[in-house]
Amino acid sequence: MITVVDAKTWHCGQMVRQLRAEDRDGALACGVDAHHELRRRLDASAIARAVLIDGRLAALGGLIGTILARESWVWLVVAPWAIRRNARALGRLAVIYVGSFMQLRHGLYATIFAGDIKAARLVEFLGFKDCGERMPHGRGELAVWHLTRD
Repeated sequence: MITVVDAKTWHCGQMVRQLRAEDRDGALACGVDAHHELRRRLDASAIARAVLIDGRLAALGGLIGTILARESWVWLVVAPWAIRRNARALGRLAVIYVGSFMQLRHGLYATIFAGDIKAARLVEFLGFKDCGERMPHGRGELAVWHLTRD
């Protein structure tokens, strides 16, 4: 059974422990600690949710920006086991949440580590377009994706 609850700080540690080693190592190679980065995202979020599947943390995400902002940043981290077992259900849920965020905003931004093909497929599936903009992040680089109502 899939349950959506308000995200709590302890969810960050649970999620980091579930990440693929290559994702954790990739973040560290860029000089970013995955746990601290997730915690910063959670603390900055106006809306943050955790998705539980049969009581186990499957995804963590949210919306960063003030309540009245026209555009905001979204973030999402999904546990690898959840993608393997429940990809369609999680995909539908992500589409629903992005749609609900778009009712509140004119546009949304998302960033992924440049070169992360799996993350690029996910944000493209959700309707985001690659802006072609790159931002330095630690020792690495982030690709910026944008979604508008137009």
